[in-house]
Amino acid sequence: MFSADHGVRPLRRYLLVSLVPVLVLGAAAEFSIRRQTERTAVAAAQSRAVLVADDVVEPVVHLSVDEPSALDDEARTGLRAIADQLALGGSVAGVRVWTPSGQLLFDGADPSADTARVELAESLFDAAEGDASVLRGRAPGRISPFYTADSRRLLTVFVPLHTADGASVVAVAELVIPWAGDHAAQGQLGLRATSAAGALLLWVSLATIAAVVTAQLRRSELAHRHLALVDQLTGLPNRRSFTDAAAGTLATLADHQLPAAVAVLDLQRFTEVNKAVGRERGDELLRHVALRLQSIVQPGQVVARLGGDVFAILLPGVDGDAAMAMLPIIHDVLEAEIDVAGVPISFEAAIGVASFPAHGQDIDLLLRRADIAMQESKRTQAGSEQFTVDLDDTDHSRLGLAVELRRAILRDELQLAYQPKLNLHDNRVHSVEALVRWNHPERGPIPPSEFVALAEESALIVPLTAWVLDRAIQQAGRWAAEGLHLRVAVNVSAKNVRDDRFPEQVIRLLARHEVPAPYLELEITETAIIADPDRVARTVRRLRSAGIAMALDDFGQGSTSLAHLRNLPLSTLKIDKCFVDDLCTDAMDGAIVYTMIGLGHQLGLEVVAEGVETQEQFSTLAAWGCDVAQGFYFARPMSPAQISEQYGTPWYLAPDPVVPNRSVNVRPSP
Repeated sequence: MFSADHGVRPLRRYLLVSLVPVLVLGAAAEFSIRRQTERTAVAAAQSRAVLVADDVVEPVVHLSVDEPSALDDEARTGLRAIADQLALGGSVAGVRVWTPSGQLLFDGADPSADTARVELAESLFDAAEGDASVLRGRAPGRISPFYTADSRRLLTVFVPLHTADGASVVAVAELVIPWAGDHAAQGQLGLRATSAAGALLLWVSLATIAAVVTAQLRRSELAHRHLALVDQLTGLPNRRSFTDAAAGTLATLADHQLPAAVAVLDLQRFTEVNKAVGRERGDELLRHVALRLQSIVQPGQVVARLGGDVFAILLPGVDGDAAMAMLPIIHDVLEAEIDVAGVPISFEAAIGVASFPAHGQDIDLLLRRADIAMQESKRTQAGSEQFTVDLDDTDHSRLGLAVELRRAILRDELQLAYQPKLNLHDNRVHSVEALVRWNHPERGPIPPSEFVALAEESALIVPLTAWVLDRAIQQAGRWAAEGLHLRVAVNVSAKNVRDDRFPEQVIRLLARHEVPAPYLELEITETAIIADPDRVARTVRRLRSAGIAMALDDFGQGSTSLAHLRNLPLSTLKIDKCFVDDLCTDAMDGAIVYTMIGLGHQLGLEVVAEGVETQEQFSTLAAWGCDVAQGFYFARPMSPAQISEQYGTPWYLAPDPVVPNRSVNVRPSP
């Protein structure tokens, strides 16, 4: 949880950090005001100097180009009066007149220095060469003693003086203008105060916003932490909170060499009850269960909801046997009736127990093993089970095999073998079945029953089927190009036929490899039909309308009703091997196979018998009118090259074989 000043220290840091840009902003504003003040003062001084030189000084100075160094008495007297008047008014602190060559003609502050020469050549020449005024420094005393007489800051401006016709520069007026920037700066005090107040207000606003946001974030974080650790429905600790608390408890118990037990319980028939009473009342039931479990746990023991209707209890200091002895109390509490909308409801629980450290020293492992024991209690209907090593049949190599299978599909490391199907009417091969094979680089050949079943249990069956379809269709096209016209059958899973997008995927594969639809047959199982009859029927109809043959595989093993067969536009019925094995020695199996053949023909289907391994089976099936036989008796799965070599004679493939409706004279003996 948060400490007392958990949110104060970040806020303090933010306020200090945010003060820096505010101060920088204030300094920038002050600098801008000063610069603007200086520019304004300088411009005003230059304008005043030019105005005084042009309108006051120049009309009094009567110099000619021929006599640039002579000022008559009248001019001196006029300039003296002008200088005194200007100095008295304070607009101009001093007036001097120079020749362009640097000879001082008039000094308004020191009459005795009229003939003095100073080093002003650069300024005077600059002013004499054009009509613009030339500005020089602001500090007093930089040119002559005249400037040290006043402590004020001064600006010196040199302005050219022209002849009466304005054609030539005959002299340069040096005008010393008092610096007006200080007065301007005083006038800017209000602006400075406003800027400072604005910056302060901005900082205070930011600080206020920061304080509010920090408080909200702190409250939000506290709420999220609470939500992350508590089950929202029951108020119990959730899985994360339970595992965190249990990990700390187990570490402490390990230091003191004390045992512990973890119990996982699942409410039996809760899904059924939830459907009957509705979701809201189902949630209410879970809250009742949580309260009852909380009422029986002792201090130090932790009860949590792991999810759904599964709860867990941590029992520190209790070994597995002691925990099992405590479970009847839990059963009694849960079996007590709960009234929901006038309906009394009680629960039975399946409980599994794992003990620390005997069954594991890690809470995740203990939970998993307690769950295994709980599943065993469901299977045996014992109510409670304690974990034993015999119950843990997890095959870790199988988990790794799933990852390697995915990699093998992506890397194209699988192969297809093809088992011929013999037509019993003309003893020729018109079709083959594609069978996937996996020769693992380290484990060697892996039986299809192992890795295909693994794919069925996971999402890998979809990419595996897509890979088999792509390679099988491609091979059918290659054989057709060689003149060998064979229909290729491919097994597809329940997940495929329940996918409405599957027919279009198959049609696109046929188009990509330029293979006609009749060259492909898809085999589906009875379990696929039972899982979702309506969707499977929709998929089969779409595939059949595209010209693709559809076979019902392993017929007789499942529980397909005749209504399903009637509604599915199938083309082939395949009798499962388990009935073919003993059809010649077991009268019951013989009767079943005979009946299946007749049923298939009555439904207009081609009948295929799987697992034919003896001459007697072969002859009997032919006598009973079976259309196609498939088995080791005449052909094992082969490579594509072997198929081409053995069955290279081109056989015609009808778009959709028509099965002759002929009577069967040979019947199995009763």
